[in-house]
Amino acid sequence: MNPALEVAQRRSSSVFCAVPGRVLGVAVLQFSVVRVSVDSAGLRVCYGTWRWPRRLFPLADVLCVRLIDIRPLHWDGWGYRGSRRLTGRAAAVIRRGAAVQIDLRDGTSLTVTVDDADTGVMLLAALLARL
Repeated sequence: MNPALEVAQRRSSSVFCAVPGRVLGVAVLQFSVVRVSVDSAGLRVCYGTWRWPRRLFPLADVLCVRLIDIRPLHWDGWGYRGSRRLTGRAAAVIRRGAAVQIDLRDGTSLTVTVDDADTGVMLLAALLARL
């Protein structure tokens, strides 16, 4: 085989291997961070370092909120689990421990593991009580 052709084939195959690896790395990074904020508008959930995708759950749509303890293996592992559209419940499981769970007026629920989940639950409950 021609040595120049062999080098060209190695380079092209390494590019094809590197691209999926980088895409996978960006996807993992994007969904390994979840930010949750609570204010008078409602509960806002942002994913990734670019805070996209983001979703606002208005206070008027929230039926109740509670603090729960998450064990990832009981939720089929880490990451975004379920589908509010298909199964009626979804969870962003980034770690084990305390999570904010909201039940929505449309019959679905969302659970998110976050630091200081108890403060978020208390704040959201207080805002709901004022409605």
